[in-house]
Order: sequence, then structure tokens, then C-alpha cells
Amino acid sequence: MSKDIAPGKWDTSVGGHISQGEDIYTALGRETKEELSLTGYDAGFLYSYIHTDERESELVYSFRCIYDGKIEFDPTEISEVRFWDMQKITEIIDTDIFSDNFRDEFRRYLEFA
Repeated sequence: MSKDIAPGKWDTSVGGHISQGEDIYTALGRETKEELSLTGYDAGFLYSYIHTDERESELVYSFRCIYDGKIEFDPTEISEVRFWDMQKITEIIDTDIFSDNFRDEFRRYLEFA
């Protein structure tokens, strides 16, 4: 609830900003470790796009991740982690429980897949 953007809403699994001089894979590793304690996973680049809404505009890099380990989230960053069924998300994607960024990302993912 303390987030500046979309507090209390379901959002993408991992999100963050790339630091100056950092490549996208280093940022991915840093953010997945900070937010979900993931290391030693298999990640693959999917696509990138520009997400724009009334508050921000950002270049997004999307990855898929295969991981079979323990997930420990940072409670200062995340209030809850949940695995969702794709069909359930499809049924409720237009509700207000998801961030604008997640709705945009999910629709793009469905087109990509």
C-alpha cells in the first residue's frame, strides 16, 4: 500500500528500473533477487514495448522465467505473492484489482503467446 504507483493492486511479478551503465540482464538479476529472492533461474527475453499511462511512460523488457525453488518476497516491496490461473486472469483482467501496467503487459503477452 505504500507504493507511489498502483498501491494495493496486483502487478507484474518483478519490476524495477535499469541503473545507469547496467544492462538488462544485470538489472533482471538484481530485481529478481531483491523482490523474490530468486537466483539460479532460467530466464529468456520475450519482447519489449513502451508502456504509457496518465502518470508515466517507460520502456519495458519482458522475460519468461523458469524457477523451481523457494520464493521469499520482500515485504517492504510486496504484500502478497500468488500464482494465478491464466483463465482466471483473462476473466477478470478489466477489473480494478490489477495495475494499468499489468493489464497492458498481460494483453501483450496473450498476443505474443
